[in-house]
Amino acid sequence: MLPNLEKRRTGVRRVGWAGASQLLSSGTNFLAGVYAANVLSPTEFGLFGLSLAVYTIAQGLVRAALGEALLTDGSRGSKAAPVAGLLSILVGVTGGLLCAVFSQIAPSPLAEATWQLTTWIPGLLGLELVRQFAFGSGNPRLVAALDGTWLLGLGLGILLIADGVGPSKPLVAWGLAASVAFAASLIWVRPVLGRPSELVQWLTDTRHLALPYTIEFMGSIVSGPGVALVLGVGFSAATVAGFRGSQLLLGPISIIYATAGAVFVPWASKRFALGQDIRNVLITISVLMTSAAVLASAFWIVDPLSLAPDLLGASWSAARAFLPAVAAITISNALGAAGLLYLRAGQLARRIAAVRWLSAALNGLALMLGLVLGTGEATALLLALASAATTLLWLYSARSSARSEKGGQA
Repeated sequence: MLPNLEKRRTGVRRVGWAGASQLLSSGTNFLAGVYAANVLSPTEFGLFGLSLAVYTIAQGLVRAALGEALLTDGSRGSKAAPVAGLLSILVGVTGGLLCAVFSQIAPSPLAEATWQLTTWIPGLLGLELVRQFAFGSGNPRLVAALDGTWLLGLGLGILLIADGVGPSKPLVAWGLAASVAFAASLIWVRPVLGRPSELVQWLTDTRHLALPYTIEFMGSIVSGPGVALVLGVGFSAATVAGFRGSQLLLGPISIIYATAGAVFVPWASKRFALGQDIRNVLITISVLMTSAAVLASAFWIVDPLSLAPDLLGASWSAARAFLPAVAAITISNALGAAGLLYLRAGQLARRIAAVRWLSAALNGLALMLGLVLGTGEATALLLALASAATTLLWLYSARSSARSEKGGQA
């Protein structure tokens, strides 16, 4: 009994630290967004939103190609310490170089947004990899410490960085704080520069995950950060401000999903391999996420305390028009999260990729129709319909996988 009790306590502590880290991480992004919305014009805030969209794409690619292997394979944890350090540095530098090149060829206003991000992308991507490694190694306390450093650094940056840097100040404060947190993380993953042969071996061992998850994420771009890019290039940066502003209000909902992914996926991967039932936990997560999404959406649409204008400043008028559609998307994503988490726990990367690409087709069609209609608000409503269809795909795929698993065991 005592060993089981200690395991439960350890599990509770891990969930607590993982939740704290996601709260700090989401708080950092929320604070940066609110600060940017209040000090920038709608067009400038739209450029800030485009920079975040570019970062989200880069972050997702890194997480899919490398981070997912670190997260799901906890047994590789301590052996990968030098690999994690070397990998995070190489990926960060490569990301900075690619951003610099892309900023020279991208259409306006995307080019300007990418250029503003170039200096900070190495620290942002490096920090993301170390966070994934720490979660996979069962050390969410470290992630919470790094995210706390990031949040504290952002607050100090807002207070201390001179206003002379102009519209880029929110991005400078956010990116500089992440770079400081990344530098601090390298102390933990020492020796920083592992042997290249170890890195090559690790990449070889995890290549069966890298390609499917990368393909899967490429499909998700159209329904995620790619939406902001299309709105920015197809309409204007001010349109991005409206869409991003409404997302910002509902952003804290992602804390539940991020915590579930960081804690549930490593835990469930072991039980999935042993054929143990994980449905009850998934149902609980789904109920929590969906309830939170519905309540938050209702709160911001009604806004009884009139908080939204204070949080979003001049961008609130544009964000208000997008809010119903973004709320519908948030609720749909919460409903479908259980299916996605089940597939991730089983490392069913091909099934995930299939759903992602079907979703990409639906969202691509919605974006094209929206461009024909000529308004960002209509585009968002079409995206909400595509999101609802994607939710059904996630749940159907997970159910089909569960039936196949039972049939194989029988």
